[in-house]
Amino acid sequence: MKSTVGLQRNDLMIVNPGITTRYPGLWRVERLLQVNVVLTPVRREGDTYVPTGGRNLRIRPEYLLPAPATSEDDTTQAAAVLIKIADPLHVGQVVTVADITHRIPAETLYVVLRDRGETVSLVKLGGDNGTYWPRVPRAWVNPYSAAALEDLLTR
Repeated sequence: MKSTVGLQRNDLMIVNPGITTRYPGLWRVERLLQVNVVLTPVRREGDTYVPTGGRNLRIRPEYLLPAPATSEDDTTQAAAVLIKIADPLHVGQVVTVADITHRIPAETLYVVLRDRGETVSLVKLGGDNGTYWPRVPRAWVNPYSAAALEDLLTR
């Protein structure tokens, strides 16, 4: 679990677009909680940042990135650059998941059920009592190499 150490009140942040694109724009750190951070949406007016009047966002600090030092328009462009354009995954392809919370062991293998572009549906290789992950961020998923899979199967 990552703490909020390193963040300070009034820091400008953006939500990592590799995690979600649901919260675009600039956010200012309002409060530091034990696990989460409370953010307020802001916009640039001249040399200052003013609240937009939207709802606050409570989010884990590892989902945040420092905001670029330029204008709000550049923030949107910088967020677009951060999204890694990845090759589509095929149904049945074996992958690993590297989530930023590190709760999933890196050696656990999953099989792709569906690729929706931004998210992927996965099931654990070998099954897990019929459960599956319906929406895993595509940025967390890494294809498992065919050579490594062949090596694993011939052991």
